[in-house]
Amino acid sequence: MENQEKLIAKCKNMVEKIYDKYGISPNEAKLLQKLIEADVSRPIVSFEVGDYVRVVDGPFRNFTGFVAEVNNELGKLKALVKIFVQPTPVELEFWKVERIIGKNMEGETTKSPLILMGAIVGDIVGSRFEFNNCFNTDFELFTPECRFTDDTVCTIAVADAILRNVPFVPTLQQWGMKGYLVGYGAMFASWLCSENPQPYNSYGNGAAMRVSPCGWFNEDRETVLAVARRSAECTHSHPEGIKGALAVADCILYARQGAGKTKIARLITKKYAYNLNKTCDSIRYDWQSDGRRLAQFDFDGDVDMDKIAFETDETCQKTVPQAIVAFLESKDFEDAIRLAISIGGDSDTIGAITGSIAEAYYGGVPDAIAQQALTYLPPEMKAVLTAFNERFVLPTRSNS
Repeated sequence: MENQEKLIAKCKNMVEKIYDKYGISPNEAKLLQKLIEADVSRPIVSFEVGDYVRVVDGPFRNFTGFVAEVNNELGKLKALVKIFVQPTPVELEFWKVERIIGKNMEGETTKSPLILMGAIVGDIVGSRFEFNNCFNTDFELFTPECRFTDDTVCTIAVADAILRNVPFVPTLQQWGMKGYLVGYGAMFASWLCSENPQPYNSYGNGAAMRVSPCGWFNEDRETVLAVARRSAECTHSHPEGIKGALAVADCILYARQGAGKTKIARLITKKYAYNLNKTCDSIRYDWQSDGRRLAQFDFDGDVDMDKIAFETDETCQKTVPQAIVAFLESKDFEDAIRLAISIGGDSDTIGAITGSIAEAYYGGVPDAIAQQALTYLPPEMKAVLTAFNERFVLPTRSNS
């Protein structure tokens, strides 16, 4: 505020000099001063790629969309505005739009128009609990300890490969070698550095955690599953690793196309033979029991169960059905994420898988949550998200 007042004073001084030198009338000088004060006093507005905005002036007034490009020098942005369902690029001055955070004009929770945010939110929220499990749903979603992990990097890589119609192997390697400090598994890290990368027969959850773009880019189930298989088998060539990826992609597609939870559960138990009989409570109890057994050998005296570092099971056979159970028990997107984190285990990956399915089923990620998650991502990831959404945005269900 102090700097703004100094700037106004400087402008007034300039007007006085113009008046003295060129002899403009006193009324003209006053008018010029008012115009300068009004312009300088206007709030400084900035936007970022991915921001959800509403048009407040002009022929597109009250239309909403997300920011695809920003030109701070000109004070303009390009927004992808939904007109007759399809996103249409519209160039607008900053003052003609407002950022929407959390609520719409009716006070209802708004959903982010950016697809793929479900996996990214689950990953970021779960990141701080991966080796320090939290067995309750009462926690802050985002803290300074949160970060994106290999789940997000690989999800972006798969989206990028689909977007550019290029092979998954070099794209995963390119993104994996960007220098992000995200903690890759030993076998995957070795694969990233290889000059001749080959599948390593893994049945870990790495293929399932990154597969969500495959569930979004097409309406045809056969096409979706074929691309999901290719995204998995370049590393996770074990049948269980491939099956986990296919199951998650299938859930996303079914959810997007309006299937209820009963139908999704039937798909997973019949086609993929996953056991969904356990509840979140029983899964949580199992992890805590494992922790107590560890505590008997590794700790003396009283044990704070909330502070035990638990060993995690990173296999598809365990992670994928647990993540699906968390989704099936949830009542909305945020609840799904909280349940996924609360059951223990490989928290960031379970969160990513649950989040990717919940996003499709509940019609998107609440915008306030998506906007917070975007603050953790570098510009190059946001650029892929924007491009993927611009090209592949498809109708979603409207479950609340």
